[in-house]
Amino acid sequence: MKRTDSADGWATCFAAIAILVLAAAGCEEKIYQIDLVPRGDKIERRLTLSRRDLPSHSSKNLTPDDRAELELIARAYGTKTPGLPRKDAAFSGRFGSTLPKDVGGDGRYVYFESPLGRVRMYVERFRGNDDVYSSLEKRRKAVDQIVDLLVGWFESELKGQPEWVALRTFLDGQFRTDLQNFSLLVWSTNVRDIFESTDSLAEVAVRAAQYLVERNYLSYDELPALRRESEDAQQRGNATALLARLRRLIVARAGGSEARWEQALGFLSDPNGMQVSWHRFFWQSPYFKKHLADIGLEHFRVLGSKPFAAAATRGSTSKAAESKPIVSAKFIEEKEGTLLGELFWSAFAPSSHFLSDVSRVQATLQVSHKPFWTNGKWNEKERRVEWSPLIAELPKPNREESPFSFEWPTLCFAAWDEPNEEQQKKQFGNVGLTGDSLLDYCTWYSGLSALEKREWDSFLPTVKKGEGPAVRLKSFRFSNEQTKPKNYQSVATDGASVIEKVIYPDPETRRMVHWGGEAQPLPEKPRPK
Repeated sequence: MKRTDSADGWATCFAAIAILVLAAAGCEEKIYQIDLVPRGDKIERRLTLSRRDLPSHSSKNLTPDDRAELELIARAYGTKTPGLPRKDAAFSGRFGSTLPKDVGGDGRYVYFESPLGRVRMYVERFRGNDDVYSSLEKRRKAVDQIVDLLVGWFESELKGQPEWVALRTFLDGQFRTDLQNFSLLVWSTNVRDIFESTDSLAEVAVRAAQYLVERNYLSYDELPALRRESEDAQQRGNATALLARLRRLIVARAGGSEARWEQALGFLSDPNGMQVSWHRFFWQSPYFKKHLADIGLEHFRVLGSKPFAAAATRGSTSKAAESKPIVSAKFIEEKEGTLLGELFWSAFAPSSHFLSDVSRVQATLQVSHKPFWTNGKWNEKERRVEWSPLIAELPKPNREESPFSFEWPTLCFAAWDEPNEEQQKKQFGNVGLTGDSLLDYCTWYSGLSALEKREWDSFLPTVKKGEGPAVRLKSFRFSNEQTKPKNYQSVATDGASVIEKVIYPDPETRRMVHWGGEAQPLPEKPRPK
């Protein structure tokens, strides 16, 4: 799907905001249906791959274009690649702690257990780039480069003006910060929870608008006029009003009267003059020269435009200029456009879901009861957890991935308990250790050595309600521990705390029994003055 131009009416300050509210309508949706059923220490996994058209949701066949991906999936399941074309392709298998990399990413099925029960966990990351730091750092550098170029361009035209110092201070300070924050607001659309919620997307857009309003770049009352000015500039070739607005903004930030700035800002009076001024600066900038050197055009002569030729050959003797290779102004403009397009895209690109076909995981996890931790939806009738998130796209064949690309990883997870009801009733008189408390206990217990487990398993049955067990729990020490060193916390402390909360679930009761096993309240701490 090609990038849309439906945001034209809100270009300039609101270009990024308009992108945010575009509908996420790819041309096609690839669906990865994943059904998971735990079978003891293994988990049964069935993957069905299919396509459908958007927005009609009508089914589409898998084609030979899908062969490479199907071959990869077939290897992960140890089976043959299905023939094409076909309506869908299904694969199934049983796996242990490491799940197959069939969709792309990393998945785990793990459990932690103790004599009082176990906790199982399913965690899977689908594709995406979880190197958030590098992504944001590249984005930050791109924004800084845009501001550096803007400062350099204005300095080339305004350096002699007394008010230039104030304007440069603004551009190099507040404007740079504002542009960085604006870039991060657009970046936030990569987060799946924001992207898939109309209200959340609207909030991002409103936050961006409010940010600009609070910093006096525009006001809400000006939106109709700004829209008309932007449409005139882009659709009717009349940028007079829009450039006048830009000049007023510069004067407001730099100080002084508009009349005094009229001559100095003459390069912003019409699009042609602005283009000539920009090329005169940009073609001589170290940034563009480095790019030309990277593509083997360190030296060149431009034919087709006198201002451009002057910019390209400034400082050269006529004899030296004649020895340089000849390129057309159109060719150099294309190189410039590509470079700047990539720079702006890397600084302000939203989620790629706005701009392409989409892929979606529809996963189910069959469990006997609702997990105590999950980011999926619990289906009580079917007794299963369900997910349906969008996921990042696979890189296109024979196409290099942009160094600035970023797609938020999609994560599905669930943790559910399997308490040993018989053992807990024998120990506590009821099933009191469940959910995240059981997870806490199991991870602590699993970290004990074989000797420590034997000693704890012998000690715990002796702890009963009604016998003041709190002190005994707190004072328990394993035989391999040191005796009463200063500031020492016993290895058993964490496990004992979990058991104490099961025996005395009421916090006030726990406060009382800490003192010699007798029901005496703790002294109140003095209130701070």
